[in-house]
Amino acid sequence: MNFPEDFENIFGKNFTIEKVFSWYDFPRLFFAKSDTEKWLGLWIDSDDTGNEWYYLQLNHENKGRLVLKHIDLRTAFLGFDNFFFNKEKPQYILKVSTRYNGDDDSVEKVIINPEYLPKSGIFLENEEKSEEIK
Repeated sequence: MNFPEDFENIFGKNFTIEKVFSWYDFPRLFFAKSDTEKWLGLWIDSDDTGNEWYYLQLNHENKGRLVLKHIDLRTAFLGFDNFFFNKEKPQYILKVSTRYNGDDDSVEKVIINPEYLPKSGIFLENEEKSEEIK
C-alpha cells in the first residue's frame, strides 16, 4: 500500500497495520497504529486512478468496544463526533487517497459519506479478547 508524502506527519511515525479483518488484494478493514495513535481503516472506493480509505482515530477503550461488539462499524464511523468524543482530544475522520501512479496522493479531513459505510449490524469479526489488543 502506498501512502501520501505527508502521511507520517499526520498519522505518526512507524505506522503499521496491526490486524486485518478484511483482505482482497490489499487490506480493506483493519486496525493500524503508529508511535502515538491508533486507527480503524476502512477501504471505501476505487476507480481507474486509485483507492480511498476512511481512517477513524481510536483510543484503547473505543478499540475494545469495537472488538467486543458493543458497537457496529457504522455506528463507530457515523458516531465519531459524539460516541467516541474525548474532551481532551476530539476524534476526527480522515480520508486517504492513493493513486496507482503515485501522483496526487492525499490525506484530508472529511465529512463522512454514509453510502460508503457498512450497513447497520456489521461488526468486526475477531476472536481476540479486548485485553489482548494493545
